[in-house]
Amino acid sequence: MSDYEFSFKLESGWHSTVVIYPELGIVLKVFREGFVKNAEKEFYFLQLLYDKGLNVPKPYALIKDKKKPILIREFIDGVPFNKFLLFASHEDIKRVVLKIIELAYKLDIEKIFLNELSRVTRNIIVTRELNPYIIDLERATKSQRSNVSQFLSYLYKLASSKSPFASKIREIIDADKIIKIGSLYKKKKDFNLVLECFKI
Repeated sequence: MSDYEFSFKLESGWHSTVVIYPELGIVLKVFREGFVKNAEKEFYFLQLLYDKGLNVPKPYALIKDKKKPILIREFIDGVPFNKFLLFASHEDIKRVVLKIIELAYKLDIEKIFLNELSRVTRNIIVTRELNPYIIDLERATKSQRSNVSQFLSYLYKLASSKSPFASKIREIIDADKIIKIGSLYKKKKDFNLVLECFKI
C-alpha cells in the first residue's frame, strides 16, 4: 500500500452512500441524484449545532454537485448505540442514556427536531469516552416537536420488547413512569421531570 492509499468502508442508505475513511478522520456522504436540498439541509444543521457546541460531527465542506452532492464531515470513532447496549455495564448505559436525553433536551430548547430518536440504531455513535454523537441530521427540521419525548417513547418500547437490550433498559428506567412523564414534559419542557424516570 502506498502513502496515498487508505482503507475505507461503505454504507448505503435510501438517499445516499456513506464512504468512511477512519485513518483520515473523515466521512463522505454522497447523495443520490435529486437530493441536493437534503445535502444542503444536513450541512446547515450540522454547522448550526456544531457551532453551538452540541455533539455532532464537525462539518468540513459541501460539494454542491447538481447530480451527486457530497457532504464532507468529521469521522466519529465509536459504536452505534444499539451495539453499545450489548456489551456496556449498567452504569455506563445509564450514563450514556442520560447524556442522550440531555442532548435531546438541548435540541428541544433550540427548537430543532431530529425525527431520528424513535428508533436509535446507527444514527447515534457512542465513543470510548462514553460520549454520544448524533451523526445523521438529514431529517432535522425547525419544529416545536420534542426530541426528548420521542427518545423516551423509544426507551419505553425497548424496555417492553423481547429485544436482548430490554432487560438492560429496565434496570435503569422505570417504564411505568415514562408515558406519563413524557406527556408532562411536552407541556413543561422541564428536564428535571425526565430524571424521575430513572431508577436510583
